[in-house]
Amino acid sequence: MVDENYKALRDVFEAAIHQAADGKGKTRHAGEYEAFEDQQICQIPRWLGSIDGPLFQAVKKCLEVNRISTTEAKIHELLGALNYIAAAIIVLKGAEAPALLVFPEDTTKTPFAVAYEKELRDRSVPKTSFTKVDTA
Repeated sequence: MVDENYKALRDVFEAAIHQAADGKGKTRHAGEYEAFEDQQICQIPRWLGSIDGPLFQAVKKCLEVNRISTTEAKIHELLGALNYIAAAIIVLKGAEAPALLVFPEDTTKTPFAVAYEKELRDRSVPKTSFTKVDTA
């Protein structure tokens, strides 16, 4: 369980995950069993050696919010921006280290965090490994 002082933040990130896993992102960009880090949102920046693409998309979505009239549509755009930023972080951390949620042992963990940590252990990927993106 997340500290109740951060429940609103957790809810936003969970909504972004839901959008990527079940929304337009999945239907347009993912195969049925394709992990987020293997989808084009992460794969293309690896091919190009730059995270500029997802960062551009995130900024574009943030700017587009000012032209959208409904709150629901604004939230939808901002959740998409969060997913593009997450893709950039995943690429920066390296294809073999997508887990971002590393907590001290005494911290209560969300089921999402527990699943990521289990995946890290199963893959034997060090929690602190970072891979520099080659931009040459």
